[in-house]
Amino acid sequence: MYIEAKNLFRFYTPLVKLLEGVTIHKEYFKPSVIENSDAYIMLLSGKTTTLVYVRSKADRWDYVLRDGLTPAPVSGLTVPIECKAAKAFWIMDEMPGDVVVSDKSVTLPTFTHGCVIRMEM
Repeated sequence: MYIEAKNLFRFYTPLVKLLEGVTIHKEYFKPSVIENSDAYIMLLSGKTTTLVYVRSKADRWDYVLRDGLTPAPVSGLTVPIECKAAKAFWIMDEMPGDVVVSDKSVTLPTFTHGCVIRMEM
């Protein structure tokens, strides 16, 4: 009822897109966490796919929802994982751009809230 009443369906779109085509039961995901002063990076590393949730530490409910503040942007964040391709799905109606895949990492554009990323290994 709450989701329908508040029309929150759009907030599930990044998760749906992230999981589209992923055979969850064949990946045997292993969880891990990377953290720095600006963001939380939570990973589910599988056989062929790694799923990543990136969230700005400044995007807290008490600052944003209660106090009405805008979180400070996060710039230059890099996820130190080697992959063939990566696609970010941004949360909170944010659209800062694509991630950049290099030799052994994925770099995110400047963002305020966060995203989920599907990495093809």
